[in-house]
Amino acid sequence: MSIEQVSLALNTSGLDPTTKLVLIGLANHSHRDGTNSYPSVATLAGYVGLSTRSVQYHLRKIQEV
Repeated sequence: MSIEQVSLALNTSGLDPTTKLVLIGLANHSHRDGTNSYPSVATLAGYVGLSTRSVQYHLRKIQEV
């Protein structure tokens, strides 16, 4: 887990709260420099309590930022 990346995710503006939670899940799996974050969509769905389809939607929103 990279606390630096989680902190960056928490301070990212312009995202709705659910999208931010998905981003925090990604940050939780990254290296300190923000690379190599490869959790499965199912893992992220479990963190946030969403369907895999909803997580895919929020991942697309993150890519747009």
